[in-house]
Formats: sequence, structure tokens, C-alpha cells
Amino acid sequence: MVSLDGWKEAIWSRFRSRSVRERWKTIAASIICLDIGIKDAYLYDCGESARLRSLKCPSGAELDFLTIEDDIFIISRSPCEKRLAEDVRDDFSRLLFVDASSQLSRPRIPDPDTDRIIRLQLRAFHANKRADEFKKSPFQLSTAFGWLLGYPVLYWYNDEGPGSNCLGMIPLRVHTASVTTKNNGDVPIASFSVPQCLEEAALEPIERWKNRLRKSCPHQDIVQFSQKIICLPSVLL
Repeated sequence: MVSLDGWKEAIWSRFRSRSVRERWKTIAASIICLDIGIKDAYLYDCGESARLRSLKCPSGAELDFLTIEDDIFIISRSPCEKRLAEDVRDDFSRLLFVDASSQLSRPRIPDPDTDRIIRLQLRAFHANKRADEFKKSPFQLSTAFGWLLGYPVLYWYNDEGPGSNCLGMIPLRVHTASVTTKNNGDVPIASFSVPQCLEEAALEPIERWKNRLRKSCPHQDIVQFSQKIICLPSVLL
């Protein structure tokens, strides 16, 4: 089990934002999972980011940050870089790309030209990731973010702005990984979706994702997996 003892007080004493205080369990569990190697990247989107630097990992290590435009990731740099480099070396063969462009009637596996664009964009992201901050992104943010967070299913679309994809009213299966904590139940640490119409193609990438998390745990029963079906009028990637 993962212990969150002391984390509520540590976070509440530093942060005044309601969103941070409401999500203290997820923030704490994610930092702990970075520290012990269960995950290697976490997207922090709760505000008051400057105060993050006053937090430390349980081991005493400083938090490591990557900023992409207005978004802040807490990363475990060496394991994260190793995983991304392996994907580049394997030409992203362990991942499933999904084209969710708005002009499509439903999401699909990318055609060859789109597939080539996605791979080129991810290679460009990887080549420039050594910087601690991106001011202007030469890649599709949704795709790059999903890859950085270790998701096995990566969405891509060819136009920008809210509502710029075809996922509205499309059944999506949401997969969630949670860690079992000592006194605070199961806390989600990662979540992604896959269109139901592409579930068969996603089976192997998702199973590899689960196995990677299991193998990274000191005790395999720490991580629990769940799934549910959602269908929303619009989906923001």
C-alpha cells in the first residue's frame, strides 16, 4: 500500500487553491508513484504551480519539471527519457494512434500519410524535449501529452480549437489505473480512453501498458485497474 500520511497537511499548508486542496490525494499519490518508479510523468493542472517547488519526493529528491506552453509536467527524467527513446527506436510500434479529426464521422486508425505526420511530430517533440520549456509547440499537443504520460492510445486531429474532433457522442471506454493507499482508499493515477469501435486494435497496447505498471510496482497488488463506458456530447482533448 501507498501511504499518504502527512501529505494533506503539506499540500494544504502551501496551496490556497480549492482545486489543489480537493485533489490533494491524486497529487500526493502521483508524486509518490514518480518517486518509487510506478510512473514517470504527471500533468499538474491545478494552478499555483510556483508553490510546487516547495514540495519534495518522499525520498527527499527535488521535483523535476517540464513546461509545455502553459502546461506543467512533473517528471522522473531518466525513466521518462528511456521510455520515450525506446518508443522512437521501435518506431512507436507499441502504441495505437487514433485519428479523431472533426471532418470524420467517427475516429479511425490513421491513413498512411497521417500516420507519417504523427510519427514525424512525435520525433520532433522527442528531439526538443531536453529543454525545460516549450514556448511554441511544433507538434499536436494532445498526441505529445498522451505519449509523455505513457498512455498506450494516442489521439491526433488535424485542426485546432474546442470541439475540433469527432468524439462527440462516440462511445469511449475509459481505462483507469489507481493505487491502493493505507487510509485513503484507491486513488487514480492515470486515465485514458479508447473508442469502442477501435477496442480490438487497442488490446495489445493496453495490455502492455498494464504490464509495465505491474512490473514497476514494489508489490503488484498496489495498482488496480478499472474501466467504464462514457458517451459525451463533446470531448476536449
